[in-house]
Amino acid sequence: QQAVGRGKLVSSLPGPEEGEVSDGAVLRKEDFVWSEHDFNDGERENRRVLKRFTKEFKQMAAETPDGLRDAKLLTAALDLALACVKCYELDKADSIYRRCIGECRRRGMPWDIKCIQDMATLRCKQHRQADAAELLEELASKAPPHPATFINLGTVYNQLRMYDKAESWFLQAINLKGGTPDREDHWNLGIAKKHQGKYDEALPMLEQALSEFKEREPEQLVTIAKVHNSVAGCLQDMGRLQDAVEQYQQARSLFLQTVGAR
Repeated sequence: QQAVGRGKLVSSLPGPEEGEVSDGAVLRKEDFVWSEHDFNDGERENRRVLKRFTKEFKQMAAETPDGLRDAKLLTAALDLALACVKCYELDKADSIYRRCIGECRRRGMPWDIKCIQDMATLRCKQHRQADAAELLEELASKAPPHPATFINLGTVYNQLRMYDKAESWFLQAINLKGGTPDREDHWNLGIAKKHQGKYDEALPMLEQALSEFKEREPEQLVTIAKVHNSVAGCLQDMGRLQDAVEQYQQARSLFLQTVGAR
């Protein structure tokens, strides 16, 4: 299962602490324009669009003598880096973030929070989950508690096979949202408990997730197929092979409806 939930910039983030920069600059969501592009037009067109964004950034940089110490250029750099992530130009994104992180940390919140959370997304796409976990732990220690951060931590620790930690972060996310788990929470927790061998707890959670996805998001066939796979994997580990086969068959049928036979 892919990481779910991305940390959002929220208005309640505190400002710079002692020793951090406070020049009146504001990090605004509406200033992130390039990274809002969908990049759904094929690799060639995506590269062309990203090249245009990069050219615009370089022109802006040439006209900014203070470099990344200028808040407007720093915002543009973060915007371009995230666009590179979306376009899977991961090395380019990495290079930009490495140049930005020092200035973002110097400025403090919310600049460092934005940079850290987007770097964590990059690390996951680079399959560097341990590095992503380290960044997300830093984010959790700096920023006001946010369910998305905790869910992402749980997801990364699931991928690292550190299932106790994953379960702990998922539970904290649920508590932060009011204590009632939703379908994503049932799925996440079910996966963690399955890998801990807690099948009697895992299976009802996964089945509940499946039921709720079918009821609330019936058009999301790929997601429902993935949950069928999760249920099947749990049943297989429990030795209920025939039940597992039925779940795998339902998953396969849904996948074929969306992506076709390969």
